[in-house]
Amino acid sequence: MTDEPTAALGFPLPAPSFAVRIFTLCDHAEAVAANSKLYINGAGVSAIWTANVPGPLTPLYLALRLAVPWQHTTEPFNIKIRALNADRSPVGRDPLFELDPEIGRPPGLRPWDESAINGAFGIGGLPIQEYGTIYFHLEVAGETLAVHPLKITPMPAGHPR
Repeated sequence: MTDEPTAALGFPLPAPSFAVRIFTLCDHAEAVAANSKLYINGAGVSAIWTANVPGPLTPLYLALRLAVPWQHTTEPFNIKIRALNADRSPVGRDPLFELDPEIGRPPGLRPWDESAINGAFGIGGLPIQEYGTIYFHLEVAGETLAVHPLKITPMPAGHPR
């Protein structure tokens, strides 16, 4: 008897490509390598109000969990996070973050087991020049896998800061 999952048993094999499991804006995030956990607080941010434009973005984080296919676990791959405006021009430095991780294969990892990498990226302080929407692009191995919009709107009159 084998423990390999099959379609007949109702266990689909993982996709042979990178897959985004989490890509969200939040109030705080922390990726802890020691226990492979991603701690997220205040997730799902899609809009903020501010009276300080131009000025720095309030404290925010991008939280990421990326499934890594078996064939990419023993070789480095490129991850970029970019911030683009509605005209697709960079907001701040471009890319905001770039890394080339290699996650490896721990003992006992089988080809159908999912491997993943977590990330928490602080984006507070990003220079905001105008109201509108910033689009955070996640690019992995040269392919855009996810886009998360953040709408920057003026603070309503009479709203406490």
